[in-house]
Amino acid sequence: MDSQIYTTDSVSERERRAFWRDLICDVYVELECEYPREGEFSGQIHFQSLADLELSRVRTDAQDVLRTKSRISRSSQQDFLISLQTAGFGIVEQDGREAHLRPGDFALYDTTRPYRLRFGERFEQLVVKLRRQDLKRRLPLPETLTALRVGGDRGIGRLASRLIQSTSKQLRAVDEPLHGALAENVMSLVASALGSVSPAAGAHQSSNRVAQLYRVKTFIEDHLHDAELTVETVAAAHGISPRYLHMLFKPESMTVSRWIWERRLERCRKDLANPQLAGMNITEIAFRWGFNDSAHFSRTFKQRFGHSPRDYRHQILPVH
Repeated sequence: MDSQIYTTDSVSERERRAFWRDLICDVYVELECEYPREGEFSGQIHFQSLADLELSRVRTDAQDVLRTKSRISRSSQQDFLISLQTAGFGIVEQDGREAHLRPGDFALYDTTRPYRLRFGERFEQLVVKLRRQDLKRRLPLPETLTALRVGGDRGIGRLASRLIQSTSKQLRAVDEPLHGALAENVMSLVASALGSVSPAAGAHQSSNRVAQLYRVKTFIEDHLHDAELTVETVAAAHGISPRYLHMLFKPESMTVSRWIWERRLERCRKDLANPQLAGMNITEIAFRWGFNDSAHFSRTFKQRFGHSPRDYRHQILPVH
């Protein structure tokens, strides 16, 4: 796990604002900073990586952070970011909307378009960087959900907020082989929480259904190793019908069976790229995640990732 702490304490007082601007550009995307006050300034970023997610805790003084058109033109990054307020107050502005964040609240913003973050006092935030394709796979049209406040005081927003915060605090205590499952849970719950504040969400997706879908996905993640995991067994474990289970997955734009298949392949892909598992053969990895036919696994893996499992492993791992 990558973990790093960056602080303005390492430079002189007169260099700190320039140092901070360069630092946030390195950690996030190309940005500009405006400072409402003269005098002393300090800031700290604690960066952590979790599989395909990047988490960082930011503590710093009052400032406005801007993603301008000129900055966007210098960058090829296309990620989404989430700011979760943990102390003080903040405002996320994008696409003509403003999300006013109190501690526990969070909001999404898109790095491919201009945005402004406003902080009138010293504050602390957790920032989650999500790969564009990962969020779009879980949430239709996330770019339409920018600068919408997700409340951290109740419902699915509270679940997502608490999971992000506890993940940041406890990540060092989580074994690395579990990072993929934890990252998947964070992304899925965040996507569900964002979907719940969509203007169109109220007509077809209640908070109870969002929470139920999260529980189902967590169950699937925990049982991917079971070759007997099916739509029927998942439904039975939650006391619902297969038909209702399919209805829960309708907003995901893929069937339950396809979801299970995708998650198993992704787990296998991560294991094949893990140097610590280099001694485990491909069939063992496939069977570890619920496949029971090595030839079928090889075909589906190549269809999904464009390379056979053997070729993929040779590309990723160094040859001894």
